[in-house]
Amino acid sequence: MLEQLQMLRHKLHACAEARGSLTDPDVIAISEEADRLILKLQLMQRYELSAAEKPKRKDHSSGSPSGSNRLSPKLAKK
Repeated sequence: MLEQLQMLRHKLHACAEARGSLTDPDVIAISEEADRLILKLQLMQRYELSAAEKPKRKDHSSGSPSGSNRLSPKLAKK
């Protein structure tokens, strides 16, 4: 995907130079395509970071004789 983004970047520069305008419809179309790709890359990065930061669930059963740290249903109602 990064290679595709680099290709779009070069295509964008070449098109803008050839057209002589950043507001040319072809330049805008390439820019929007690059924007969509950038968004995909950012979402992938965010997902990877959030998955890496999630703490692993620890087993807290050793401190409780019943093997659970939850209150019994009778105690939870009080």
